[in-house]
Amino acid sequence: MAPYTGPDRVRLSSWKEIAVHLGRDVRTVLRWHKDRGLPVHRLPGGHGRSVFAYVDELDAWATGTSRLAEPTEASKPRRRRRPLQWTAVGVAACLLVAVASLGRARAPLATVAVRGNRLVAVDERQNERWSLSFPVGSQLMSTSSKSVLMSDIDADGRPDILAAIRLQRPDGSTANPLYSLSDAGAVKWTIEFGDHLGFRSGEYAPPWFVEDLVVVPHGAARRVAVAVVHGVWWPSMVVLLDANGRMSRPFVNSGWITDLNVTRDGKYLLAAGVSNARDAGALAVLDAAAPEGHSPEDPGSPYECLKCEQGLPLKYFVLPRSELSLAAGRALLEQGLDVQTDGTILLRTPQNPANGAAEVIYEFAPDLTLRRATFSDVYWDWHRRMEAEGLIHHRADDCPERQGIIVQEWTSAHGWQRTVAAFATAR
Repeated sequence: MAPYTGPDRVRLSSWKEIAVHLGRDVRTVLRWHKDRGLPVHRLPGGHGRSVFAYVDELDAWATGTSRLAEPTEASKPRRRRRPLQWTAVGVAACLLVAVASLGRARAPLATVAVRGNRLVAVDERQNERWSLSFPVGSQLMSTSSKSVLMSDIDADGRPDILAAIRLQRPDGSTANPLYSLSDAGAVKWTIEFGDHLGFRSGEYAPPWFVEDLVVVPHGAARRVAVAVVHGVWWPSMVVLLDANGRMSRPFVNSGWITDLNVTRDGKYLLAAGVSNARDAGALAVLDAAAPEGHSPEDPGSPYECLKCEQGLPLKYFVLPRSELSLAAGRALLEQGLDVQTDGTILLRTPQNPANGAAEVIYEFAPDLTLRRATFSDVYWDWHRRMEAEGLIHHRADDCPERQGIIVQEWTSAHGWQRTVAAFATAR
């Protein structure tokens, strides 16, 4: 049936209105539009903010592609102080095994999600395929779409499911175990991250939470890179897991890692997040075969890791907070990495968590050379609002950041160097 086109058709006129209607944040809606065909229209001659959408088209899209629905992203604590040590804990014993086949048509699995006291696998038609029930008294907290991964890790022709569950046990302890499950719901293995890390500022112990998962090519089989962040303070780690749950030595970052990706050629693992020592965004370029070591920190700094694996990243970029982020007191918590088909890498750094479209986009060449920086149109809208509120004392058109952004780059050959990411007109 064709969508209704009458004069009383409900129209939404911004990314924010579209996100509110769909019950998601702006960043998720932008990704759905880019990758999944969310029906959003652009005004002729308009830029990124000049968009509109019809409610009936959005609802039809959501109904026809319900397999794309994502669980709400869990809230993220953020502060400073504490670290870890790896133990493969058989938390599967905590499960009351309840693999419940519901006898419906076998549409492909779409995702797994928390529903009450169960972890539920849902197919493309939103039918439950199976579920795992946890002991009475346990509380499962909503897990984010980034902590669920479906891919054929062991190269047996069937999808494997990795799901990190935020769990409060009956005794009150909190954990974030990572489960590996078959597509039929059988638990293959479970890992709970229990590392202890030592920095000059002190020791940091569990709880640790899974922040992101990404597949890393490795011959016929694959491995999975996992970003793990401390539940209260600032340290984080990246490790590789093979199909049997065996872990590599970690790469430790003095600041949260919030997003992972792999370069087009599979050689480099990219870890975007925060540098706490420099109060800025960060991008670590790691050897995808062995991402171990720690972020480059100044000797004597509270963020210097004293109990980490030896080794340093191949490159490490420090990306400053914008003047608006500083003036508004916003943290850089939602970095996103996009690897284009030509190998170009885009690092999106929202400057305002309340509006993920107010972002700075850094563009890197396939050889990981920084090309330029772009401010979104919504960022300049925010700038003008802050001008009106008296928080910024120059016009958006005269903003010094239009001259470029000073980025720090670390390499083993040259140490720290400063470079200017040339300003580019928003696309």
